[in-house]
Amino acid sequence: MGKLLLEDEVGEAFRSTLQITATDRTGLLADVTIKLSDMHIFIHSLNSREAGNGTAVVTATIDVMGRNHLRGVISKLSDINGTIEVKRL
Repeated sequence: MGKLLLEDEVGEAFRSTLQITATDRTGLLADVTIKLSDMHIFIHSLNSREAGNGTAVVTATIDVMGRNHLRGVISKLSDINGTIEVKRL
């Protein structure tokens, strides 16, 4: 229980991996990178692959400062044009 409380507070960064499923299009990876950069998010790794049926999957390992921050990042990534789903792995 104590750990959950600490994750909710702004404190030390922790790594989180997100999977973004979106319509496959030119500039998708650039849009994800720009959105994360605009939020001053440190990116450990970023990968994009075709998933078939006109979709792509972008996997990003990033630093976040708690669960509330993570929810905010997921919300903003969801606003990217063509995004179908953003989830934490």
